Amino acid sequence: MSPIATRPYHTVLQIISVVWLIVAVLALAAHSFSPPAVANGWQAETPSLTSGDALVIAGLSGLIAIASTLPGCFIIVPEQTAPASSMVSRPAEADETNLPPPQSASESSRNVELSPHDLALERLGQAFLAGMLIRLTGTVALFLGCSYYMEASPTQIGIWVLGWHLVLLLTEVITLSRQIRVS
Repeated sequence: MSPIATRPYHTVLQIISVVWLIVAVLALAAHSFSPPAVANGWQAETPSLTSGDALVIAGLSGLIAIASTLPGCFIIVPEQTAPASSMVSRPAEADETNLPPPQSASESSRNVELSPHDLALERLGQAFLAGMLIRLTGTVALFLGCSYYMEASPTQIGIWVLGWHLVLLLTEVITLSRQIRVS
């Protein structure tokens, strides 16, 4: 395993930051040079999103994306080949389903052996779910706050917030899936 893949969320954090910066510059440049909305020779009644508003949405979306990576930043994934002495055993499916253990003698003594690598991958899954909760809560709060304080229509604000959410989420998922090699 390469040295970068031992802390997958560090790489995710770096790539999210780079993608956020590039897309923010491109989006603000495109927004600055786009003409104002005009209908029948008159400017639209609902003000459009200003460059400052777009910058606020971009900045806060980037902070939400960074905050969503924090639960996984401290997880180190060790090498896949681990000696049998470092395996951790626990009962198979007894705690997760609340079902009684299997009745046959051969299955009742069966334990699941998890290597440190597998335990770290399990913790990464839990960190990803915690990050999704942070991202979802932050994105909804961002939309509600921007809709309340900005003069633009909620549709325009929603498009910008959802666009940022999708770009940064896809970046995180693609990068994380490339960093974790499950065999």
